Amino acid sequence: MRVRATKLVGKSLSAPHLDGNCYISHPEIIFEGKECELLAVRETQLGKWLVVAYRELAEDGFIITAFFTRRRQYLIKRKQLWP
Repeated sequence: MRVRATKLVGKSLSAPHLDGNCYISHPEIIFEGKECELLAVRETQLGKWLVVAYRELAEDGFIITAFFTRRRQYLIKRKQLWP
């Protein structure tokens, strides 16, 4: 699936260590979001996760936003969809 990013989100993910497509295609965990979005999560440092919120459409998808969090409880209370 091809995943698009808005220009604003694309700028924030332009650093090599923040490749949003990589995090979506190879996440550690995928959680269900609140509004039909998916949350691809990968630990970047011990106790620090990058969360990429994205939405899948019929033929492609798009990144909504991405952010770092250390709040593990925020993630694990959500419904885990994968693995």
